[in-house]
Amino acid sequence: MVLTSLSVAAVATAPPDGTVAVAQGDQCWEVSPHGDGSSTVSEFYDYRTPNTTPPGDEWGSYGTQELQTNQGSVLGFYDGSQGTSMFMVHDKIRAEHGGTITFDIYGLPQSGEWAVEDDGYNGSEDNFDYFANGTEASIDWKWSGERNDGAAFRGIEATNGSWITIDPGFNEASDKWESWSWAQGENRTEGWYLRSADGGVQELSMNNDVRVRAGSCPDGVSPMATMDERIVENGGAMEFQVDASHANSSITAYEWDWNGDGQEDERTMSGTVVHEFEQTGLRSVTVTAFAEDGSTTSVSELIVVNESMVAGSSPNTATPTSTPTPTSTPTPTPTQTTVAGTEDPASTTDASTDTPTDGSGGSPGFGAVVGVVAVLAVALVAAARRSTR
Repeated sequence: MVLTSLSVAAVATAPPDGTVAVAQGDQCWEVSPHGDGSSTVSEFYDYRTPNTTPPGDEWGSYGTQELQTNQGSVLGFYDGSQGTSMFMVHDKIRAEHGGTITFDIYGLPQSGEWAVEDDGYNGSEDNFDYFANGTEASIDWKWSGERNDGAAFRGIEATNGSWITIDPGFNEASDKWESWSWAQGENRTEGWYLRSADGGVQELSMNNDVRVRAGSCPDGVSPMATMDERIVENGGAMEFQVDASHANSSITAYEWDWNGDGQEDERTMSGTVVHEFEQTGLRSVTVTAFAEDGSTTSVSELIVVNESMVAGSSPNTATPTSTPTPTSTPTPTPTQTTVAGTEDPASTTDASTDTPTDGSGGSPGFGAVVGVVAVLAVALVAAARRSTR
């Protein structure tokens, strides 16, 4: 499928029934679920151990083997007899490497459920923790060589236009990287792949959130945002305040990059946050505002951090020099990979897929691929105010 970008007035093509929208950054893909509604997602995933019936020689998913990727994590969807599910499978069963991954997941429908926990048995090394009446989850997977891990959440059709957010932690970013014996060295995840029922494969960034909802991609309208900052009274920390709004949606979250490396350092639900810098010097601060429809916009500002503004410093009323740098969310062309001949697992019995590497740029199996963000306006107001004690 050819990658297209939305103009300001463009509207996404209506997707077929059962389509799932997956967004990352300013890109969105419409994905066809696996399955035909005749089996449950548990039957599709087919989790086995030596103690299950039927038994397996290793611990892991036996039903998704043709979708699994050696040292790769797969995200996909399944149209089952009890609803539409989101599934994830880490690594390839009977492969030699282990690893660990942490996913923090927000916005799950309260009516849904985790149909598969791999591994969820008593004494398992994995952790499945649920919060906020089941709408949030924090999962730590840890697997050894020859095994794999994963899970399936059933009921994403109940998102009703809202987004589920997956905050990934691969390798060093996972919570158990330092403590798991099958982590570090060559025991690591090398890629994250979105897989469609029609054979499409989209490589995802392993460093950025992914958002999921039942239905189509957004219409391309983006939020507007401004950022202001001040030194907190009594010195040291700085307070940053973002005023963000969207014409057709609501703002749900903010991601902050405090050191200008392009990676998320902090995620907040509020547009006001207090931050202490660790070192002096010029710092580029960027905040990205997320709307409920999946669209985003970013605002950046250059801050001169002096000694009085560093964590642990003595209080004073020094005001930073502020240089406004408005930025809109870019629309990069994502890495796309096609795996020929990948079929629905319900009808495929002899297929195996390793990490896609052909770099062909094709991505069959996805619906209309659209850019989430066509920025209408990004207004930046940088007004560093002098606080009085």
